[in-house]
Amino acid sequence: MIEVRQSQLQSLSQHEIERLVYVDPLSQLPNRRYVEESLPNLLQKLDGTALFCFVDIDRFKQANQISYAFGDSLLSAFSQRLASLLRAHDLVCRFGGDEFIVILSDLSAADASMQGQAICERLLARMQEPYRIDGRLYSVTISIGSCLIDTQSTFEGLIKSADDALRAAKRSGGNALRMADALPPEVTSAQATSFAAAMQIDSHQSGVGAEILLPAACMDLAQWFHYLERLRLHHAASFVSGHTPFRLAIDVPQRLIMQDMALIQSFTQMLQAYVVNHALPAQTICLEIDESFLQSSPMVLDHFYRAMSEAEIMLCLDHYGRPQSRFGSQCEPFFSLVKLSVHLCDRICDDARARSQIEGIVTMTKTMGQIPIAQNSTHDAATQLALAELGCEYFQGPYKSL
Repeated sequence: MIEVRQSQLQSLSQHEIERLVYVDPLSQLPNRRYVEESLPNLLQKLDGTALFCFVDIDRFKQANQISYAFGDSLLSAFSQRLASLLRAHDLVCRFGGDEFIVILSDLSAADASMQGQAICERLLARMQEPYRIDGRLYSVTISIGSCLIDTQSTFEGLIKSADDALRAAKRSGGNALRMADALPPEVTSAQATSFAAAMQIDSHQSGVGAEILLPAACMDLAQWFHYLERLRLHHAASFVSGHTPFRLAIDVPQRLIMQDMALIQSFTQMLQAYVVNHALPAQTICLEIDESFLQSSPMVLDHFYRAMSEAEIMLCLDHYGRPQSRFGSQCEPFFSLVKLSVHLCDRICDDARARSQIEGIVTMTKTMGQIPIAQNSTHDAATQLALAELGCEYFQGPYKSL
């Protein structure tokens, strides 16, 4: 048998031998070995920046449970479509099982992440269109983990970074894209298991939203999304059982506020992708910003307001009514909600001036079609009754450890 096999190999052409070595027989795509051996040459010719992506079919075992032949047919059709959606100079290979490697090359060094994200989001949408397998229509979703390639990259390093990002996409429920350079940094066990959040309720004690208070160690937007996801998962049932749309609010630290239009655009795209990936209703995400942000340049402010409006992200003017606050801020038409300062609301029962100030804010807020929310540190019945008498029907606080 060995002699027969050797004779067959000797009769093959060089091209046929290379196909056996470097081409996956089921998908007819290059295999892992091809990518690994081609990477050094790719790095030498790297013009601009490239993106290394792991693409994985979500819940592929369900297709194999129909039959292994059905699973193989799905993999073949999936491979053909994946290759057809990429550009001529991009590379796609079957890594193994239902995992594929995609290398997107010729990306601009200035905005490679955004370019790569746009291509990957197109793959997310197109790859879930139904396949006709053995006379039946069958749909799948995919998860993508990606990382940037540079001239110092190694195959093992790229595999590790992309795989970490892919696992993050899987943990979010699949049908998602995660980029290694946007993953949250390592957090301590205390941070990973506990954070401060406050419920937002209406006058009937029904939950209408929740706000997260970012830990002091939170220094970048990637970790911002890490805690936003924790908040969403904690209140997942509210999106199903609640009659009123449930808001996910986050108190955005001043150090994270965008100060140029390029960052605002990137930030908006991350928010839009988050809303789409989790199929959240419009205006579920609410950004609470301090009025000191209103001191930014008019051009930046206008770009920020328009970007948030187009992304259907709600804005809340935070800490309203504290000594530093300006009533003129409320005249801006961009805020759907106005939150009254806890410093003000806690004094409503024993400070006539505070009560008058609250009444004026609530009246002005409702006249402008905005929703007032009272922050108070105790949630005691007397304070809530006094606030309700002035027309404020929504309350928040205090923060509790989750």
